[in-house]
Amino acid sequence: MSGIRVSLRGKSFPDASGNGTRQVLGELGFVAERGEFVAILGPSGCGKTTLLNLIAGLDAAYEGEIALDAAAGNAAPDIGYVFQNPRLLPWRTVFENVCLVLNAPAGATALVEKFLAEAGLTEFRDAYPEKLSLGQRRRVAIVRAFAIAPDLLLMDEPFVSLDGPTAERLRAMLLEIWNACPTTVLFVTHDLDEAIALADRVLVLSESPASIVADVPIAVPRQERMAPAVLEEFRKRLRQPEKV
Repeated sequence: MSGIRVSLRGKSFPDASGNGTRQVLGELGFVAERGEFVAILGPSGCGKTTLLNLIAGLDAAYEGEIALDAAAGNAAPDIGYVFQNPRLLPWRTVFENVCLVLNAPAGATALVEKFLAEAGLTEFRDAYPEKLSLGQRRRVAIVRAFAIAPDLLLMDEPFVSLDGPTAERLRAMLLEIWNACPTTVLFVTHDLDEAIALADRVLVLSESPASIVADVPIAVPRQERMAPAVLEEFRKRLRQPEKV
């Protein structure tokens, strides 16, 4: 079965005057298979975050259908969402912030400790967010999202504004955790190289009202993707997409 099926006819918001509407998303459809890592690229303001919010169920005012598969035995799918801002509660420790999303936090100590160790955060277990760097706070946000074993993980430019080496370390950590705990991922980014490095497949959106203008599989082993010739070939395909 598919992890997610999206078939949108449009999404609009009231315009600045309040007398009309502004269409952000046009006709847009895709399927992401269970366990697939899909990156979403597009120009600023084209509606990438809006699309994630619709899929997350944070905004139900759209035309079309969005269907998500739940794990066996669950009535509804579990969705993890990693925002650009880590959104940690400042009055709770790292450990407490992660436990907040679990149904039975009292019995989840071992699971949380495992994820913190995999993210290199064990020594910060009892620290408050203000004591962490931005990169460390983003690691906590990723651990929190994976801790619920989501059927779908939504990530909205989680590494934006980080320096290159830090972003590279977090991308490696994300792939390590994802390989250990596979789930369907929709990953919004503005960074071509990041999309190529991480994804099984890249969707390219047009200017608003956004539609999909390219659907590019990255059928090269991840350890080979940063080779200059391979990287440049995918850059060309993503910069000059052919209409799907």
